[in-house]
This record gives sequence, structure tokens and C-alpha cells, in this order.
Amino acid sequence: MKKVHIHTFGGAIAGNKAPPSPTSRPWDLCLNVMHLKDPHDSGLKPETQKIFLGLNVEAVEFISSFADFTVRGVLEEFDEAAVAINCWCGWARSVSLAEILASYWRESGLEVDVVHLHHDVKPPHMYESELIGD
Repeated sequence: MKKVHIHTFGGAIAGNKAPPSPTSRPWDLCLNVMHLKDPHDSGLKPETQKIFLGLNVEAVEFISSFADFTVRGVLEEFDEAAVAINCWCGWARSVSLAEILASYWRESGLEVDVVHLHHDVKPPHMYESELIGD
């Protein structure tokens, strides 16, 4: 069975450096979603994923289509694909998008492994909007 690895991380926590790929190759796709609107709640909650999608409908549709195109192309040649997604803290946007993509790919018959590297790390005391403006 073909497999997709999705890892999320917080750019502010990881110094904007993606973690090592879980495959023997570099990441097949790296997505930075810091620019998307932030639901400011755990992306593991289905209601937060709906809010995230509602705040970013066109962007999520575009990113999802591009990610699907890229991953399916990789899976034509390899048995697994690796996707890294980051936002500011690795808590809301990246996690929401990862869960949305994982659900879609599972429904289409792919095996999906999701790792949220910084979801359990306490976010910085200041929101990104206080640091860089809204």
C-alpha cells in the first residue's frame, strides 16, 4: 500500500527549519502556512478544522489540490511520499491542514502517518499578530 507521511512543526520553535524527512529522500513537499488566517485553537479539534477551512477556503482548496497533485506524482515512482507543513507554533494552521489532507488521502485509499512535532509544546506567550502585525 502507498503511504504518505505528514509532519507538522512550528517555525518559531524550530527556527524555520524543517525536521529530517521520514523517508530516505528529502521532503517531497514543504508547505509554509503562516500566511493563512489562524483559528487560534488546536488543529486536532474537528471544529477548529472547520473554522480554519472557513477562514481560508480558497487557499486551502488550492493548497490541497497542489499537494494532492504533487503527492500522487511522487507515489507513481515511490511507495511513500513525505509532506512537511509549518505555521508559527505548529498548533493550529499546520495541524488543521495536515488533518484535512490526511482525511482526504485516507478516504482515497492511501495509508497516512501524521506526526505533529510541536502541537504539545507551549506556544510562545505572544501571538504572532503581536510580533508581526495582523
